[in-house]
Amino acid sequence: MTVRTAVLVLTLLLALPLISAHAAKPPDGWNHTHYFEFSELNLPTVTPDLAFTFPECVWQGTKYVLNVSPADGDFSPTNCEGVSYVWAPTCKAGLQTVVFKKRVWLPGKPIEFQASLASLNDKPLTFMEIRVNDVTVLHTKVSEHKRGLKTKASAFEFGWNDILVRARKNAPGACNQFVAEYGVYAHLHAKFAADMRIKPPEPTKLTAKIPLVVSNTGPSTALGVGIRFSVYTPNLVRRPIGGQTAAILIAGPGIDAVIKCSYTTAAFTFHHENYSGYQTICPIALDLKPGETIQLFVTFAYKNLSSTYFEKFPIAWSTSGGEVSDQRQGNNQGYRFAYACKPAHPPECKQPS
Repeated sequence: MTVRTAVLVLTLLLALPLISAHAAKPPDGWNHTHYFEFSELNLPTVTPDLAFTFPECVWQGTKYVLNVSPADGDFSPTNCEGVSYVWAPTCKAGLQTVVFKKRVWLPGKPIEFQASLASLNDKPLTFMEIRVNDVTVLHTKVSEHKRGLKTKASAFEFGWNDILVRARKNAPGACNQFVAEYGVYAHLHAKFAADMRIKPPEPTKLTAKIPLVVSNTGPSTALGVGIRFSVYTPNLVRRPIGGQTAAILIAGPGIDAVIKCSYTTAAFTFHHENYSGYQTICPIALDLKPGETIQLFVTFAYKNLSSTYFEKFPIAWSTSGGEVSDQRQGNNQGYRFAYACKPAHPPECKQPS
């Protein structure tokens, strides 16, 4: 005898417009380097003598002058060892402009940004500056330590970022031959975070369709985003998919329901009651830039247990910033009761009296 099913379709409207994959593909391991980890950039100038051990931290065009004290510089701790004052390989007499370069892959605009830029022994220079993608974020003649630069955070871009440190002296005579005379210490520190949000559905939309709006309000791009949807009732129809058995299906851009999604049982305590059911977790193979959204579809089928039935059960949904911190955890998830019944009483199922 064929089991009849009542199909309950839940639609996650993750607001328009739809996004597409971005061209700036992150390199493998971009978020676990010596200068970037746990959504935090900590990039000082270091001695190039450690290029073999810490190649990720070395700046192009530098020569070691003197160690910085304390050892980790202004933003401790840092995974880049050998934090140092540096200068050009040759310290020339008279006017000399030195340039140090570094290229790093970052997830866009940071939520916090500070930098230090100091000359050796605080010796006055004609100027010192830090440029990010051709934007001057700090320009000074005297040493600056832990300068707040949040207003300059938009200089960072999603993808590869070119960072430039420039300094100029104008003093006669040879230098840095027998004693350390000229050197520059630069140190960039920034924290990155997305803000993934899900707008809860209206209470009157708990039966056949549940619209949800998911967005990233930034300031950083969210990479490796995932979506989770749970239905806490055992009375769902399960069907085979890709070697697994699924009770809840998620479809849409960036979703590989056959290979990438996982389908499991789940338990949940809601309003002091224990519930069991199913959940589906899917990675989304797209990057969500600030202001962007995505539309997905979630479906499941409720068993037709008898000629008449009524059940009240929780549903839950959540998303995250993936490989970038989510700065506000409270608005990226939600829980609510849903209902299944026969016969239906539009617009909602009503518990029999």
